[in-house]
Amino acid sequence: MIRVLTLDQVADQLQVKPSWLRARCEGREVPFTMLGGSYRFTETHVEAIVQQYEQAPKARRARAVPQEVPRLEARTPRGPNRRRKTA
Repeated sequence: MIRVLTLDQVADQLQVKPSWLRARCEGREVPFTMLGGSYRFTETHVEAIVQQYEQAPKARRARAVPQEVPRLEARTPRGPNRRRKTA
């Protein structure tokens, strides 16, 4: 005999909020069966939901190799009372 689970049971099993699962059902984003006007799920449905939202781990990025920063040279300071000549 096929075991049928309620929305609350599946939400608890998947550790998600029932409202999250209900929204996915209403949007027809996850597999379910409608029995007596309520969302019902089989173990196959639950496994499909887990596989649907499974994500592969991202590859680690290599660390950046520090590059030599060019040094800036200071210019000679102007005197406090020295003004530019205007033509």
